[in-house]
Amino acid sequence: MKLKNILIGAVITISAVALTGCKVNTEKVEDKNVDTNKKISETTKSEVIEGLQLLDSNILLTSLGLEVEDVTDYVGKIPVYNRPEGTMYVAIKPAKGKKDKVKRALDLYVSDLESKLTDNTPEGVEQEETEETKARAAELKLIKDITKEEYKGYYIYVSGANKDSVLKILKDRVK
Repeated sequence: MKLKNILIGAVITISAVALTGCKVNTEKVEDKNVDTNKKISETTKSEVIEGLQLLDSNILLTSLGLEVEDVTDYVGKIPVYNRPEGTMYVAIKPAKGKKDKVKRALDLYVSDLESKLTDNTPEGVEQEETEETKARAAELKLIKDITKEEYKGYYIYVSGANKDSVLKILKDRVK
């Protein structure tokens, strides 16, 4: 009976330590991101950037298909519900052995945004140029002009009208 109680106690202790360790790590990353996102907002003064959703552990999984264990650090903002927009920024440091997975996930995400912005009108069918089609074309131009860099172990992807300013802030963040 004593051995069983000791084993149960050990399992509970190990589980609590493991869960607490993961939670604290995620909270530290997300707390550190508050200052970076605030600095980007203040620098760009962009309503588009303000309207993007913050990259957190949930968005990592639901939008990029990445588990928290796949990365050691991250910061960014992406379109809400993956709606077709050409502005986004992310800096993600892959965990050991996850470099290819993270790169594939980011490339797939950008490709998906691009396909949502691409005109899906069948060939040979003339489409009327409307404000909506003009706006989509402008967003598509932004996403096609995305900057993709590997910097100090991070994958940094930045698109949008203020991408040079955002890129500089992200590089300062990951030093």
